[in-house]
Amino acid sequence: LGYMRRELGYELPDDLTRFRAFRRTRGAYTYLRLAGSTTTMAPDRLANATSGTTVLDLTRVRFDASQTRPWLTYLEAARTKVKSVQLMSAPLGFLEALVTPADLHDRVSVRSFALSYNCARCETDTIEMIDVASNLEQLVEGTAPASRCPSCQSLLVATLSPELVGVIRSLPARERDPVLDNMLE
Repeated sequence: LGYMRRELGYELPDDLTRFRAFRRTRGAYTYLRLAGSTTTMAPDRLANATSGTTVLDLTRVRFDASQTRPWLTYLEAARTKVKSVQLMSAPLGFLEALVTPADLHDRVSVRSFALSYNCARCETDTIEMIDVASNLEQLVEGTAPASRCPSCQSLLVATLSPELVGVIRSLPARERDPVLDNMLE
């Protein structure tokens, strides 16, 4: 499959009926790249793979906002056994649906998340990945970082729901950890 993707440019759509996790560890750090739907994940198995400081790469995760039980069960179990759980590349709507401000005060932090912007001039929507560490001051004020339209270069307007504003105002500062940052590069 890797050969087909790399050499032939062949892409398979994500299998939403299966949940998969790729795990890599280095000392006290764990990296988990998740793929598939959170409704089909086994929270106990994922919690067993979580240890130390864990970074969850959510780039390929799909979720249903009405079925949060598996995710919440995982998060509850993971918090009891880790130093921290860091969410990376959270998809659009994930923070509003599956993360509460209370979660962010108990060993959970967000490294980056997707945010929707709209261009009033050319009427296009753009999704930007927001790095929390570089934009923390703006985010805790409840505002999104400035961004420009890739087409017409005018300023974009962020789409911020009240739920998302509540979450981003509660984002904790992330401690600088060169070893973890090096592992994620």
